[in-house]
Amino acid sequence: MKKHIFLLVAGILALGTSCSKIVDLEQRIAALEKRVEKNEADITNLRTTVEGVRAIATAMEENVYVTEVRQIADGYTIFFSDKSSATIKNGTPGESATSPTVGFTEIDDGILVWTVNGQPLKNGDQYIPVTATPENPEFKFEDDTWYVRFGNGEWTECGKATSTGGSSCDCSLEETDTEIIITIGGTTVTIPKAPEDVPTNLSAAGKANCYIVAAPGYYSIDPVKGNSDDSVGEVASASVIWETLNTDTAPVSGSIVANPGVKGGKVVFTVPEPYTEGNALVAAKDESGNILWSWHIWVTDDEIGEITLANNAGILMDRYIGAIGNTPGDTRARGFFYQWGRKDPFMGVANLTGTPFKRYSVAGTAETQVAAGADLTIAYTIAHPTAWGLRDTQNNDWLTTGDATTEQDRWAKDNRAKALYDPCPAGWQVPGNGNWWKNAGLEGTDLTGITYDETNAGILIGSPYCTPDSWWPATGQYANGGIRGVVNYFPYQYGGTWTGCTVGMSGGSNNASRVSCFMLTTKKILPGENTYKQFGHAVRCRKI
Repeated sequence: MKKHIFLLVAGILALGTSCSKIVDLEQRIAALEKRVEKNEADITNLRTTVEGVRAIATAMEENVYVTEVRQIADGYTIFFSDKSSATIKNGTPGESATSPTVGFTEIDDGILVWTVNGQPLKNGDQYIPVTATPENPEFKFEDDTWYVRFGNGEWTECGKATSTGGSSCDCSLEETDTEIIITIGGTTVTIPKAPEDVPTNLSAAGKANCYIVAAPGYYSIDPVKGNSDDSVGEVASASVIWETLNTDTAPVSGSIVANPGVKGGKVVFTVPEPYTEGNALVAAKDESGNILWSWHIWVTDDEIGEITLANNAGILMDRYIGAIGNTPGDTRARGFFYQWGRKDPFMGVANLTGTPFKRYSVAGTAETQVAAGADLTIAYTIAHPTAWGLRDTQNNDWLTTGDATTEQDRWAKDNRAKALYDPCPAGWQVPGNGNWWKNAGLEGTDLTGITYDETNAGILIGSPYCTPDSWWPATGQYANGGIRGVVNYFPYQYGGTWTGCTVGMSGGSNNASRVSCFMLTTKKILPGENTYKQFGHAVRCRKI
């Protein structure tokens, strides 16, 4: 139509005429073009509304929920639980013709049929269902008249133009707590809203500093201090501090834990689909963005197993905290480093030479280990869970106290009640002392039937010491600002695992600045009674 208008102007100008008449013609033609543009916009709105009406009718038939409603400049966009959406446009009044009002109505047998200007449409003698036919109604505007047809059928007049302007839908929407009420073309329909998504409370099975998640979903954590019911304070927000795949490969940001927040007084997050195994640290923050507390989220669909030690020595977890699987040769099975008495993990080794896991922040950037400053306190480490505490020369501890006997109950010793900063999941704790090791017959001498696996860097312990067989990979050691490699560092393979004990495993007294752990050699387990608290070792939990 615009082309025809242009040719008309060109022809008139070619004949010659006065300036005033030309101006008058230009104004009339401009008005006509404006009207044509308005009609084209009306047709676009009609097409959008027709598609929206069909989507709403389909949603009603398939019993889906409304998940979101967005008001747009000239109508609404409605989102449904099956990922579909419907856009309904009212159009805007103007000087050009009113477009037809499209809608639907329900006939006696419950079928929704198309209406135009409130009147049900028919194809011959039959009403036209909104969803039963594959074609949508098609509209055109000619000679001040609107026409409609279905498929390749005949064009049917559906209204003369008026000069008052109008809309292609005449729709309204009302939202309640439980449903959306939509009025289209004089017909009102109701679609239920999606029920509120209630997170699975991980704390219901027991408060902890570490939570195991085995499936995608929406989760919550009670904002309490670790293994207690004490509130962390007023939580204003939550964030993911880091994510890792337990490898030297970068995870996709948000692929392990995403959408942290606060809802109903709890810290919430999602483990997205598709499911990605790995680990993350989630923190609760105050209004100023300061970290109040943080929790280790251990995401794995591999069921955590139990190892029963001989001579009723107890039950241990079949892997280190944070390990992804426990298969010989899989470097993801080496778990994390912990400084003695701290609740938050640090990156373990991704290969036998000591390259650490890559830790990626929520922004998806690689981060290197940062050493904390001087005068380190427990409060500082809570607020800075990724800061590594350097050795205090007075007490060989990461905790700067000047007194080697201070805060010795950071982790429970002698199998007492689980301590506040214990990093194990609910139902588990750091082993209190080395008696379970000795009672099972693993006393540091050459062990029958056990050989160090140089290829996979670890030992397999089974009968007569425990059942079933248990893989103990060498983990390396974090010490003095760097990682000591897994392979052939000093005489040990550094498969160290902490206890909560601050006395010698032999039962005698020990310098309180040092604690007990176990390290692998070629054929035995070496009790490490003189290990600095500042060092980093793995943790294998004991069942409570």
